Amino acid sequence: HEAQYFNSVMANLLITVTTFFLKLCGEPAVQKRSAFSTGLFPSRSFPPPGLPIKFDKVIYNEEGHWDPHASKFNCTHGGVYVFSYYITVRNRPLRAALVVNGIRKLRTRDSLYGQDIDQASNMAVLRLSSGDQVWLETLRDWNGVYSSSEDDSTFSGFLLYPPGFGSCGWLNSRSGAERSSDPRGLLTRGFRGLKGLKGEPAVQKRSAFSIGLFPSRSFPPPGLPIKFDKVIYNEEGYWDPHASKFNCTHGGVYVFSYYITVRNRPLRAALVVNGIRKLRTRDSLYGQDIDQASNMAVLRLSSGDQVWLETLRDWNGVYSSSEDDSTFSGFLLYELPQKMTGCN
Repeated sequence: HEAQYFNSVMANLLITVTTFFLKLCGEPAVQKRSAFSTGLFPSRSFPPPGLPIKFDKVIYNEEGHWDPHASKFNCTHGGVYVFSYYITVRNRPLRAALVVNGIRKLRTRDSLYGQDIDQASNMAVLRLSSGDQVWLETLRDWNGVYSSSEDDSTFSGFLLYPPGFGSCGWLNSRSGAERSSDPRGLLTRGFRGLKGLKGEPAVQKRSAFSIGLFPSRSFPPPGLPIKFDKVIYNEEGYWDPHASKFNCTHGGVYVFSYYITVRNRPLRAALVVNGIRKLRTRDSLYGQDIDQASNMAVLRLSSGDQVWLETLRDWNGVYSSSEDDSTFSGFLLYELPQKMTGCN
């Protein structure tokens, strides 16, 4: 009986200690989720300007944070989000804007007329707070958003970094009373002897940026990094607006995308990693028409790598104005496996 009692006490003690360390250095037990992907029914083509576009063809909305009646995304969990839209344009030109709480964060135009079919798209990384609302709308009489049995126009978003992601939450959020009761930090120093614990790192790294082009930076010189210095999101500071390069601090798998407005001149653009061109995009548009050129890639980077965007030769038709955004974005999808080193 004494042996059984001793084993029971030790088992309970082990559970208590394990729970303490999970609370001390672990991620929250329940990670927040929020995502949506919606499309447009053909009857919703050519929406009235100045109002949320009626995306009510639900592709994914399991958390219920997209309101198909109001056609708005309701932010329930504050954090860092990624939003993207891909619009089919036909019959009429397009002016579209990504709107957050009534403020237009991104603008896209396409000057297509007639029966030709084109696409207009963009993506941004944004910091949201609980209660924020996000939607897409057209502006003035350029409302050429189109959908049919063969054409989809879509709007999507997802929570990239939930609240507390990227920090050792419990240590960094102790109340003043907790800190005053532990002024010497005895609780936060950790305990020796618990070697060999396996699992995911206690603190996952964050790295993201989303930047645009000021109008004065249109038609950049070829062969040099495009001067993206209109910061939309750069909280971690890994985008260098002076060098116009992303500096990889945390090795891992990254997503990079660019959405370039093309006008007046044709375009040759390349996504460059450490001087090596990984992606190339061309658009042969001339004159006053407006078009978009875009691409996206998943890349594995090491700490110290640099990534930028540049134009090639004399095809440098990268354009920006008060109604047109050219953007470049990237974010850490997940870290490379590494040995657990504790809570840093």
